[in-house]
Parts: sequence; structure tokens; C-alpha cells
Amino acid sequence: MTESFVYCWTDHLTNKLYVGCHKGACDDGYICSSKIMKQEYKKRPLDFSRQIIAEGQYKDILKLEEKILKSVDAAHNLDFYNLHNGDGKFFNKGLSEETKRKIGEANKISKKGCIPWNKGKQGYQTVPASEERKLKIALSKIGKKRPGVGGVKKGHKFPNRKRPILCSDEHRHNLSIATTNYWKKKKEI
Repeated sequence: MTESFVYCWTDHLTNKLYVGCHKGACDDGYICSSKIMKQEYKKRPLDFSRQIIAEGQYKDILKLEEKILKSVDAAHNLDFYNLHNGDGKFFNKGLSEETKRKIGEANKISKKGCIPWNKGKQGYQTVPASEERKLKIALSKIGKKRPGVGGVKKGHKFPNRKRPILCSDEHRHNLSIATTNYWKKKKEI
């Protein structure tokens, strides 16, 4: 059984090609990873056809995909939807120099004082928060109840509930009967 394959989509309207590889079965419904090609395919699926070039082990398939893309320089070739040559070096055909400059500047801006998504993860190195940031964090926690270990402390209101649930004794009794009947039926099945 093969675990992956190299394929080639042909856009019969524009004569553009897309070469890619996929780890999975040939008939699993996978189209491609290219947003541009997928948009075109969704608009007019009858204009596209796919050909399986090769099947095999994933590491071999990756090498074959890269070899094909490099041989035609697909990233720079207007006859291809591909934005890279299988080497992970993407060639973006749509960004102006001004946009590239703005992205570069935005990446240079320091996020000092913000709590990053990977805080506490292995290999993470942090820039200590400023005293002002620490004070803001401490003030934001004043007066807030926190759940205890292993569950919620008695009397703690869940933060996503807007108001406490108010029911009559009769309604609670009916809920109890319904729950009991539900679990009885569940055990019978």
C-alpha cells in the first residue's frame, strides 16, 4: 500500500499546471495546498483534471516533487500555480516592494510586556515584563475568584454564565426524573 503520491493538476481554460504531493490515498478528496489554485478550482471544477505522476513512500515522493518543480522553475514560471519549487522557499508574486517594507517594519516592532503564546514552553526565553506591566496585571486580578485545584470552589460562578439559573422546586424535580430515566435507558442499550 502506498502512503503518498505526486500529482499534477491541469487548468484546461488557462493551460496552467500545479504540481504537488500529498500524504494519503489518491481518492481521499484532497485537492491541493495552493490557495490560488483552489479558488480557481472551486469556481470552475470542470475545467480541471488531475493526473497521478507517482506513488510511494512520503520521503521519496517529496524528493520527486522538488525535482519536478526545480526542473521547470515553477515558482517563477507563469505556466504554473506553484509559488515555490518544493524547497520551502516561497516566491510571492503579489507583494509590492512597499508592502514587503511594511511587513518587515511590523516584524521589527518589539512586543515587550506582552505575554507570548509559547510562555512556559520548553526552550522559551522571555523578556521580563516592565514594572508598569506587572502592576497592570496585578490590578486586573484584584477581586476575581479563581477555581480551586481539581474543580471549582463552592459558590464560584462560571465566567461564561451571564446570570444564575433560577428554577422552581417542581422544575428541579422534573429534571431529576428526566435525568434518571435517561441513564436507565442508556444502561439498557
